[in-house]
Amino acid sequence: MFTLAGIVIFLVVAAANWWLGLWSNLLSLVNFLLAALIASSIYENVATLLAGASPNIKTYDYLLEFISVWLVFFVSFAVLRGITEALSAYRLQFDKVTELIGRSLLSAWLGFAFLQFTMFTFHLAPIAPSDFATNPQESVLGFGPDRMWLSLIQSRSRGALSADKASTQFGLAKGYNLPVHPDDTDLNARVFDPNGQFILRQTKRRKDLAGYPTLRKGS
Repeated sequence: MFTLAGIVIFLVVAAANWWLGLWSNLLSLVNFLLAALIASSIYENVATLLAGASPNIKTYDYLLEFISVWLVFFVSFAVLRGITEALSAYRLQFDKVTELIGRSLLSAWLGFAFLQFTMFTFHLAPIAPSDFATNPQESVLGFGPDRMWLSLIQSRSRGALSADKASTQFGLAKGYNLPVHPDDTDLNARVFDPNGQFILRQTKRRKDLAGYPTLRKGS
């Protein structure tokens, strides 16, 4: 399933953006990376906010993180794209060779980046454990685009998107109590998945979910 889904996602996104041209692809790539990093960094906070909004919504706990990551992504991308469109009222023109090569490279890059982010979000979805590899250590699609994205989030949580351990991140995040990796002992940052346990945790979560008759708690 994931091989077919990955091929379709890459081809559709790359082909759709190729027709939009080099300048549009450049804006889309920058906006996508920023929006996807924002979504990957705060989806847990938004899920906590949604769960606290209503007891009825909280019963859909197993869906909230998947919904939240895409909700934050689409809102962030729409806002960022609106800002860049307003600031870039005139499209830059390039010679034919530069335009052809540039739009081809950027549309492929955009398609691959979207594939990475999408495969990361699939781990948050209530998908049957059998749809993933039997061994969680195996790479999705053979080269692990989800792991590439996890690595990027982790590195950015140590740098540009870092927050100190005492931070509550918009007043929503729970206290940071993840085991500290030996390389991070001198780092005062809320490192995302510091010991690379994200995939293993989500694998266990899906196995637990498979034992419930519905996706709604208490049903």
